[in-house]
Amino acid sequence: MHFAYEGGQVRLLLSLISYLRSGEYRSRYSGVKIPRTNLKPDYPELSAAFVRGLVRSAGGST
Repeated sequence: MHFAYEGGQVRLLLSLISYLRSGEYRSRYSGVKIPRTNLKPDYPELSAAFVRGLVRSAGGST
């Protein structure tokens, strides 16, 4: 699984926070122009599967 965004680290973090907070794509966050996040509708399931795999590889259980 590969997570990638366009823009610098701070702007992409603002983009992700803005999207996760509101569920809407915005062009600005607190006046700062941000790139559009490229999260797809199935991101909750994919990220949960990714985390379960990490936990299993670390010897934990899910």
